[in-house]
Amino acid sequence: MSKTLLLLLALAITFFVYTKSQKPAPQTPIQLKTVATTSYRVETVAEGLQVPWSIVFTEPDRILVSERTGSIRVIKDGKLLPQPLYTFNDALQGGEQGLLGMTLHPDYATNKLIYTGYTHDKNGVSHVKIVRFKDEGTRISTITTIM
Repeated sequence: MSKTLLLLLALAITFFVYTKSQKPAPQTPIQLKTVATTSYRVETVAEGLQVPWSIVFTEPDRILVSERTGSIRVIKDGKLLPQPLYTFNDALQGGEQGLLGMTLHPDYATNKLIYTGYTHDKNGVSHVKIVRFKDEGTRISTITTIM
């Protein structure tokens, strides 16, 4: 017998044995048991964002949202402001690239510092740049590259 025919015969036997050893699918749906019932309410906070990635709450009525496109947007009193707070023009975008996460400095209430990371081109290779900046309310200042 040729090697090809032996291989096909071995595959057929393996398939036959495998399918006969499988349990049949249950006829009724499987019921999952839970410890407690939790209900959620889904609410639209803002529309018109370009691939929102991360959010931080700077005040009870103010949210900053990073967009993959490189912009930091502001939602104030439940409304998306038309102009970005800032745009990182060198941010690459697409797939898992762009303006990524943001986090507030532990002492944000006093120093207004925010950290963020974004993908940028460095000599033809994409790298993540980590920066810190000061939130001035209507603009940012003191952009410092951490790495």
